[in-house]
Amino acid sequence: MVKLVLTAAIVLLSAVCIILIFANRKLSGELEKSREKGRMLLGEKEKTEEENKSLRKKNEITMQHMSAVEKENSESIMWGMELIRKLSHELKMPMSIIKGYADILTDNLLEDEEQRNEYLEKIKTKVDFMDGVITSYVNSSATEKESPVKEGIKAGYSYCDILEIIRDVADEFKMISERKSIEIIVSTNEEQINMYCDPVKMRQVITNLVNNSVKYMEKEGTIQIVAAYSEKNEITLIVRDNGNGLAKEKAASVFEYGTQFHSRDDNHGLGLYICKENVQEHGGEIWCKSDVGKGMTTYILLPSKPQQKQDKSPDFQN
Repeated sequence: MVKLVLTAAIVLLSAVCIILIFANRKLSGELEKSREKGRMLLGEKEKTEEENKSLRKKNEITMQHMSAVEKENSESIMWGMELIRKLSHELKMPMSIIKGYADILTDNLLEDEEQRNEYLEKIKTKVDFMDGVITSYVNSSATEKESPVKEGIKAGYSYCDILEIIRDVADEFKMISERKSIEIIVSTNEEQINMYCDPVKMRQVITNLVNNSVKYMEKEGTIQIVAAYSEKNEITLIVRDNGNGLAKEKAASVFEYGTQFHSRDDNHGLGLYICKENVQEHGGEIWCKSDVGKGMTTYILLPSKPQQKQDKSPDFQN
C-alpha cells in the first residue's frame, strides 16, 4: 500500500514537472516575443527621433536663411533710404541755382545776348553736374567692395584741375552771394593744381562748404577759398568765412552724421558728413576750427596721386 502511494506521488510529481517545463517554454516564448516587440518599438522610436532631429536641423537652416534674407532686405531698404536722402540733399542746391538763372531768363531781365547765353551755359553745367552726382552714387554702390584708391583705379576717377572746380563753384554761387553782399575770393599761387580724383565728388565737397558759409552768414562778409600744394606734393584746401561761427564743442562734431547747425535745418545734417565721406574716400582728411563770432575755417588735406592716407594732420593756424 505504501509502495503504491509513493508510486502515485512520483507519477503526479513527474506530471507537474512536465507541465511546468511546457509552461516555462511557453512563457519564455511569450517573453521573447515581448522582448522582440520592445526592440522593434525602440527601433521605431530611435528612427522617429532621428527623423525629428533631421527635421529640426532643416527647420533651423530654413530659419537662418530666412533671417539672412530679412537682414539683407532690411539693409537694402536702409541703404535705399540713405541714398535717397543723400541725392535729395546734393541735388537741392544745383536745382536752386538752375531755378535762379531760369527765373532771370524767363522774366526777360537780361538784354545782353552774351549774358543770356552764359546763364544758359551755367544751367547746362548744373544739369551735367546733377547727372554726374547720380552716376557717381550708382558707381559707388556697385563698387563699394573694391580695393582702396591707393591700390588701383576707381570708377569715375581721373586727373583734373582742382582749381578749375573751385573757380566754377565760386562763380556758380556768385548770384546768390551777391544778394547777401558776400564776396567769394579764390586765393592761390598756382596756375593749376592737378589731382587724381572723382571730379563730381570733389565738386560736392567745395559746393557744400561754400553753400554752408553762404547759408549761415549774415549780410556782408567774405568767404575765402585757399588752394595750394603742400609738403610731399599733397594738396591743401582751406575754406574760411567771417560769419557767426560755432561754439567749439559744436565745431568738433560738424562732420558727424545728422549734425545740424540750427533746429530749422531741413537737410538732415548731411552736407558736411558727405564732405567727410568724399574726402576720406580720396585718402584725405578734413577738420575745422571755429568759435562764436569768429567765423569758421575748414581744412582739407588730400593726396594729389593715389596713395595711402597720412596718419597725422598738420596744425594749420588761422
